[in-house]
Amino acid sequence: EITGNVVLCVNLMDEARKKGVRLDLDELSRQLGVSVVGASARQNRGVKELMDRLYEVTDLGNRVPFQVAYPTAIERAAALVQAALPAVRAAGPGPRYLSLRIVESDGELLQRPNYAALNTPEVRRALNEARALLRAEGLDAEGVQNEMVAAIYAAADTICERVVLAEDQKHFRRQLKIDRLLTGKALGIPVMLLLLAFVFYLTITGANYPSQWLS
Repeated sequence: EITGNVVLCVNLMDEARKKGVRLDLDELSRQLGVSVVGASARQNRGVKELMDRLYEVTDLGNRVPFQVAYPTAIERAAALVQAALPAVRAAGPGPRYLSLRIVESDGELLQRPNYAALNTPEVRRALNEARALLRAEGLDAEGVQNEMVAAIYAAADTICERVVLAEDQKHFRRQLKIDRLLTGKALGIPVMLLLLAFVFYLTITGANYPSQWLS
């Protein structure tokens, strides 16, 4: 949401393959409106392509990235603030992003030194109008934040459904069983105590043996 000058690197593609997860990176790129590169950095795969894409982004200029669709009241409140914003530097965050953050922070963003240029009487008046609009819809500052986070998660979930082509459900079910076993009430505390006992032993006694050998 800040800028279209982004390259998304999806690392650990080798691990995804091992776990039966298949990703459509071209579709992810279309959905997000930015360049996407798959990589397995430990094996040095995809790193050169990542560098090439970075060069392309700096050469081609700004793109129009994906925008989260927030609830109507929040969009209207942000539009009020955006209309009052002074001209924004092209290299910085765009006006939509700034107006959404001002509404989300209930004006706290305007108090930060690096955003002092936005703290104008016009913007403050627009923010007061936006607050009144949101209150009329039953949204206080916390409610606005909750609604925005929920919208972001919903958008991410929708994109995930279109991009993740296959998952090995057996692997994930097996992993979930192991997690529940090791973090459950029956075994979680004993396992933690054993690990702590091992750490204490290593710190107080165990480290002496390699230390003596090195001496």
